[in-house]
Amino acid sequence: MAGIPYYSITPCCPDLGTPTGFFNIPDALLGNDVYVYNGPAAVVNGVLFISGFCYSIEYEGLSITNYNDAPTPATYTSADKTCNFSGCAECDSIGPYLFEVYACCDSSEVVTLNLDADFTTDAVYSYDGLVPFTVGGFTFEPNSCYQITFAGVGTGTAGPDFRDFSFQGPNCFTTENCPDCPTTDQYLAFASCCSNTIVYLRPHSTSDYLEGVYEYLGTPVNGLQNICYSLTIHDVGVAPINDIAEYAALPEAPAFVEDVTFNTFSDTNTNCADYSLECPSCKKPCYTLYSCDGIFFNTTVDMSDYVGTFVSISNSDGPIAGTWYVLVNAGNCNNAIEDITVDRTSPEPCDCRCFEVTGFAKNIIYINCDGELVKTFGSAKFCAFTYPFVTGTAGQYQVTEGGKCVDGECPILCYKLSNCDTGEIIYSTLQSLSQYVTTSTVIQIAGYDGCWQVDISEEACDCPVNVIVVKEFTSCPDCLPIVAYKLTNCENSSDIKYTYQDLSLFVGEYIKTEDCGCFFVELIDFQPPSITTVVILTSFTSCPDCLRQYYALVDTCNRIEDTVYTYTDLSAYLGQIIKIQGCDTCWTVEETEVPINPGIVTVNGLAYETCEECTPPLPCLCNRMTNYSSTDKEYQYIDCNDNTINLKLGAGETSGKICVKTWVVDYPDTDNLEVFGECELTNTPDVYTCPIVTPKRKIKPGYSVPTCDTEKWENITCRSSEILYKQVMTLRYGISNCCPDEDDKWLIKKELIDLAALVDPDYVCAPVQSCGCPPSSCGCGCNSTLKTCNSQ
Repeated sequence: MAGIPYYSITPCCPDLGTPTGFFNIPDALLGNDVYVYNGPAAVVNGVLFISGFCYSIEYEGLSITNYNDAPTPATYTSADKTCNFSGCAECDSIGPYLFEVYACCDSSEVVTLNLDADFTTDAVYSYDGLVPFTVGGFTFEPNSCYQITFAGVGTGTAGPDFRDFSFQGPNCFTTENCPDCPTTDQYLAFASCCSNTIVYLRPHSTSDYLEGVYEYLGTPVNGLQNICYSLTIHDVGVAPINDIAEYAALPEAPAFVEDVTFNTFSDTNTNCADYSLECPSCKKPCYTLYSCDGIFFNTTVDMSDYVGTFVSISNSDGPIAGTWYVLVNAGNCNNAIEDITVDRTSPEPCDCRCFEVTGFAKNIIYINCDGELVKTFGSAKFCAFTYPFVTGTAGQYQVTEGGKCVDGECPILCYKLSNCDTGEIIYSTLQSLSQYVTTSTVIQIAGYDGCWQVDISEEACDCPVNVIVVKEFTSCPDCLPIVAYKLTNCENSSDIKYTYQDLSLFVGEYIKTEDCGCFFVELIDFQPPSITTVVILTSFTSCPDCLRQYYALVDTCNRIEDTVYTYTDLSAYLGQIIKIQGCDTCWTVEETEVPINPGIVTVNGLAYETCEECTPPLPCLCNRMTNYSSTDKEYQYIDCNDNTINLKLGAGETSGKICVKTWVVDYPDTDNLEVFGECELTNTPDVYTCPIVTPKRKIKPGYSVPTCDTEKWENITCRSSEILYKQVMTLRYGISNCCPDEDDKWLIKKELIDLAALVDPDYVCAPVQSCGCPPSSCGCGCNSTLKTCNSQ
C-alpha cells in the first residue's frame, strides 16, 4: 500500500507549544490550511490542543511509520488559511492551565487545579516538598507520586510550584521510582464506546491492565462485545463496588493478549471520542465502489463477497452503466447509497491504463493495477484501473491519459513535434503529449519559438528533449501571431495601405514606393482590412527627406569616381556636365529615386555639353610607386595613351619608372609615390618615356642632419616635398590631390624641424646682471635683442 498520511502541526499561538515530531490524523487527508480546534483539551507531542485556538496543519506525505495520533478531523474547522481568522481565539486570552490530579495510590479522588505550563506533558510526578501541601481538600504528600493530566484552560485553585515536583514516568503503572502503594483490590470498568453500557469485571490473575481505550477482539463473554471500550481501574470501596463481597461476585475479565483478545488504541487516554474512527465495530460496514472512469460512491449494502473484484450493479431504475471495483471503506461513509444490487453477470475488468498528473495536485486517488487504493499528491505517473480522482487548484495541475500499460508499466511513446512555420522537427518522450495528438491541437512550448504540431513518431526517437507546454491552440493559423504592416502616407494621413510583406527592416521609417508615395511603416498584430503589394525604392528617417527630389552626379567622362548624391536643386543642369566646388571631376547630372548618403553641393562655374569642354587633358607624368605595406598589392593606372594597366607590387617592392596619367587603384596610406616630371613622346608613335633626371648632388657616407635622426628627417622632408610638388601640379595642370587629409600635418612637421635646425648647438646661455635689470637668460643687458636658446 502507499502508506499512512502524516502531518506537521504548529499552533498559531507559540505558548501552546511547538511540534516535536510528526502526527497521524486518523482517517484524514487534510489540505494544507489553518484550522480552528473544537475538541476536548489534549496534549500530543508537546502541542496543547485547546478548543477555540487555531493550528497550522501541513500535509507531509505518506509514510509506513505510525506516528502519534493528533485529534480526529471532526474536531477541526477551516480558518481560511490565516492565523488572523476572526474565529481564532486570541493568543493573549490563553488563561491559566487546568490540570486533573490524582494520587497514584488513590485514583478515586481527582482534583482540578491551576498549575504551571511545564506540566503540559501528561505524566507522573513525585512531590518533593518538605511539608504536605493542601489545596481544596486535596493534599500533596512529600515523596508521593501523582498523575497530572492537562485539562484545558480556565481559572481554578492554584496548586504547588512546578519546582516542587520531579518527573517519574508516563503513568502510575509503569513508573519504577514511586513508592509502593498499600495493597488494595481493584476492579475494571469497561465503558462501551458505542453506548452508555458499563461492564464491571475482576482482573484476570495472569494479566496487567492499563487505563485507556481498547477494542475487544475475543469471544463475546461476560457482557463484552467486539466493540471499543474505555477501560478505567478503581479501588474496591469506590462505587459501585463498595466491598470485598461485591468484588468477589464480579466475573473475571479475559486475559489481556495484544492483537488476540484486545487491540490497544491508547493506554493513557480514556476518551472514546478521540478514537471514534479507529473503532469500526461501532459502525455498519461501509464499501466504496470505483468505476473505470474515476466515479466512486459509498454504500452500506453488504458487499463483503465482492471486495477486490469488478461487478456490474443496478438500482430501482435499472442497470447502472460501467464496471465497478469494490473496496472496504474504513473511513467516513459519507452519503452512502442503499438502493443498489449486484448483477449476476460479471463484467469485463477495467483496462490497466497509463495516467500522468503534472503540476501540483493536493490529492490523487486511484485504484492501481493490483487492485489497491492509492493516495498520493503532487506530480505522478502511474498505471491504474480507474481514472484518478484529483483535487487541487484549477489550472495548477493537468491529468493526461496514455495507452494501455504493459506488465504494469506505462508504454514509452515517441512524439514528433513539427514547427508550423519553419518545419523544424524535435522529438520528445513526454507521455502527456498524447492528449494533443488525440485533439489535434497545436502547442507552444517553453524555450522554443513558434507553434508545434504533435504526432506519434513511427521512427526511433532521435535526441528526445523534455518539453513544457505553455499554451495550446486549435490550429497553426490560430497559434501563429499575425505579422502585418500599416503604411500611412506622410502627406495624407487618410491614405493608408496594409501588407503582409516583410517590412521589418523599415519599421519606424518612411519608405518611397514605386508610385512615388512616401509612407510611414508600422508593425501591427491584427487582421488587416485589405492587402496591397508595395514596391519599395528606398527608405528615409523623416517625411521631408522622403519627399525631396534627389540628383545623382555621375562620372561619365573618366568613369573613375563613385557617383555623388545630393538634394541640392540641380534641375537646371539635368543631362548636362558640371563641376562642383572642392573637386575637379566632371559630373553628369541625373535624377534619382535611390540616393546614398546625399548631401549639399555647390556648382562651380558653367555647365558643359561635352566631357572635352569640361575636362582638360591630363598630363602624362613619370611616376615610381613603392609598396611599403607587409602584403602584396594590386594596382591600376591609366597610361599616356588612355589604356588601363594593371600592376602588382610585392611587400616593400618598388616599380620601375612608368608614364601615368592617373592612378585608378593605389594605397596612399602605405605607398610612396615619386614623380619625376612629364613623360616625353619618342620617335615611335604613341610611345612615351620618362625624362632623364641628372642628380644635383651626391650624398656622402656618414652625413648628418640637424635635430633628429637621419631616417626621421629624410621621411619628413620627402613627404613635405611631395606635398609641395602636388600643389604645384594642381596649380599648373589642374590635377587635384585625392588624399589631402594629412598634408597640413607633414608640412607642420617640416617647419618644426627647419626651426630646430636654426638653433646653434654650441651656444651656452648664462644669466647676467646688467643696468640694474633682472637677470636675463639669453641677453647681454637691458633692451638688448634676445637670442634663440639652445632647444633640448
